[in-house]
Amino acid sequence: MADSPGLTGPEPASPSATGRRESWLRRPDPKTAEQEFERLRTLLAGQIERDELREARQTAAGMICLKPDDADALEVFTYLDKELTQLDAPPPPPAPEPARAIQCIAAHANEILALAVSPDGRFIMSAAGDSPANPGAPPAKPGAPPATPGAPPAGNDFGFRLWDVATGKEVRRLHGHTSVTTSLVYGSGGRHVLSGNRGGTLGLWEVETGRLTQRFKGRVKFVTAVALSPDGRWALSGSDDNVIRLWDTDRGDRIRKFEGHAKPITSLAFSPDGRRFLSASQDHTLRLWETDNGRLVRRFKGHETLVWSAAFTPDGRRALSASGCGFFSPEKGHVALDCTIRLWDADTAKEIRRFKGHTDVVHSVAVSADGKLVLSGSEDKTVRLWDLATGEERSCLEGHARGVRSVAFVSNSKHFVSGSLDGTIRVWQLPG
Repeated sequence: MADSPGLTGPEPASPSATGRRESWLRRPDPKTAEQEFERLRTLLAGQIERDELREARQTAAGMICLKPDDADALEVFTYLDKELTQLDAPPPPPAPEPARAIQCIAAHANEILALAVSPDGRFIMSAAGDSPANPGAPPAKPGAPPATPGAPPAGNDFGFRLWDVATGKEVRRLHGHTSVTTSLVYGSGGRHVLSGNRGGTLGLWEVETGRLTQRFKGRVKFVTAVALSPDGRWALSGSDDNVIRLWDTDRGDRIRKFEGHAKPITSLAFSPDGRRFLSASQDHTLRLWETDNGRLVRRFKGHETLVWSAAFTPDGRRALSASGCGFFSPEKGHVALDCTIRLWDADTAKEIRRFKGHTDVVHSVAVSADGKLVLSGSEDKTVRLWDLATGEERSCLEGHARGVRSVAFVSNSKHFVSGSLDGTIRVWQLPG
């Protein structure tokens, strides 16, 4: 029967094809393999000497095929592969441009304890203490120029001063306090400034005229912190008697007390809607209160030392706090503990993120208007910018000769300011 189409079997392989297959399957002659390995070794050495890394990697791979267990060949191939992987990797994105100082205002001959920026970003208000900004300098002779060029003469500097952000020039001085001003805050409209001092005086001032429009009634001890509600109806004061007081700004009357902290109040901040506020204290805690009824909503625990500053994020959903404690140890010298900034969930009091980098007490913290950046000032003489979403440090800014006590963003602008114990105010510009 004839074969059907398509059912024929394979044709016998030709002798030449069979020989080729057998040669592929045969292991190389050991003597020939050794000679090839040595040839490749010599070739590899020359390629490395000529910095021909890609060719050298191929040569090393060939050596491994001949001797898979050769430790030297494996080590050289691994090294070359790693080097070439790094060379072939795309370049990292350029580092963000750091912020930079654009102005230094020699504002006071004494230490700056507080500053506030007007809502429109045009003016800075500053207040100084009764200690000289340059304590190591010899006493000035009568009629001698101030130690800091451009600064007013030292002495009792109980008033506070208004500065033009653009020019760095003094606009006016506000007088009336008979004790050191410890805290300042602008009202949301920019027409008034609230101040507190060591003598227990709390005053509301008209910025345009420098006139004291309201002196709040009631016995108050050393005022350590102040805040104004967004609508300007309420003022808060914190004192070294551990008590927070709420005041009516129209009548000057005290509305209520908020008690619970075990040590002096250090910072106060209203929520964006004014219905709640934060308080920071030397008792290591941050607390959230309801403004209308005085109820303590929650306590934020986690700081190991004194809490110096508090702030809300613009949406009011999160809170920031800054802390630290420094002391001298005979064995270790200056020691600083818990020099951190912490981000909290305002509704649960849970810590979200911790910002680390400062090496001494963090005195002040602020949040940008868009809620993306955090600003801090520290006794380590630096001002630092942080990414709120990641906690990454964006800039570490040096220039102040002493600790930084106050920092603030300039609203709707690419600038921020810092006030220092060295008596100067610095205006900084954000990158970009």
